[in-house]
Order: sequence, then C-alpha cells, then structure tokens
Amino acid sequence: MVSDVRDFYKEKRTCCLVIPLFQGGLVTVLYLNGFFATFCSVMSFFGPKIIGLVQPKFVSFSLGILFAMIALLQIYGIICAERNTMDQFRIFNKLSLAARIVAFLISFVFIVVSSTRHYSAIAECMNIYKIPLSESFKRRIEQARVTSSDAAVNSAMTVCDYYSWFQLGLMIFCWIFILAIQVYFEIKEMVFFNLKYEDFLEDQI
Repeated sequence: MVSDVRDFYKEKRTCCLVIPLFQGGLVTVLYLNGFFATFCSVMSFFGPKIIGLVQPKFVSFSLGILFAMIALLQIYGIICAERNTMDQFRIFNKLSLAARIVAFLISFVFIVVSSTRHYSAIAECMNIYKIPLSESFKRRIEQARVTSSDAAVNSAMTVCDYYSWFQLGLMIFCWIFILAIQVYFEIKEMVFFNLKYEDFLEDQI
C-alpha cells in the first residue's frame, strides 16, 4: 500500500504538490483557472487605469470579453471532468489553450508597446496628478508621438518616470508568474487526460 502511494506521487499524478490528480484535483485546477479569468475580466472592464500601460479602451474591453470566454470554458471543462467525457474534455482543452495563448500574446504585445511609449505614460501621470505642463514639455510630447522617441522622458517629473516604470515592471512580473501557472496547469490537464485515456484502454481489454 505504501509503495503504491509512493509510486503514485513519483509519477507526478498530483497537482499543487499534494492534490491527487483525479476529478477533484482537476476540478480544483479548473476552478483556479476560472477564478483567474474572472478576476482579469472584471479588472479589464471596471479596474483602475494603469498609468504604465498604454492601450486604447477597446483593447481592455476586448481582453475582458476574452477572459470572460475563458472563464466560461472552465465551467465547460468542469462539467466534462465531472461527467468523465474525455472526448469533450479534449475539445475543451484545445479551445481553452487557444484562448489563453491569444490572451497572453495580446497582453504581451501591449506590454511591449507600453515600454516603447513610456513618454505617453509619463504625460498621463502628470495630467492625472495635476502637475502643470510647460509649453516646451507639450511640444516635446507631440514631437515624441510623431517620431516614436522617448525624448519627453528627460523632461518629465522623476516621480512619474519611476512610477510608470514600476507599474510596467510589475505587469511583466505578473505576466511571467501567471504564464508559469498556466503552463503548470496545462501540463496537469494533459496528465489527467492521459491517465483517463489509459483507463479507457484498460477497460477495452
């Protein structure tokens, strides 16, 4: 009995170190994914403005809709896992993986764009906190928008400069952290599917 338990854990059939990767373990993964997606969707629609992130409002709304779709897909995956319908679960896994990849790519693109348009984030910070803009600074902002340079950074307030970079760095950290979690969850979903497929083959013998 003890050796069976050790073999079970050695084969990485657990999630989050201790949760056995049966229906309960997989459903836990899907609930966590659903929570992440729902949180991101709500923040995309109703969250505060991130000064360091330069993007149009329609992009936030598009990401919010995409995250809402991912959350709904997790519910579909939970139903598939509970009913033990592996064909449907495979469809769910492909759809969910595709949607998550799209969400990560879009967010990565706008993080990169925001890093190249740091001057716009600084100008927005100065406007939000009512820091007066000189005519020289305004001209440099307009010039930077045309030439896509960061000349305005040199004239910006130091606090807005650091604050914008801090927010951008925090977004990069969160992006990498959530990506690592999603890769881990995806691996566990595939392990679950393979285990169920092995059980199916054994039942056919």
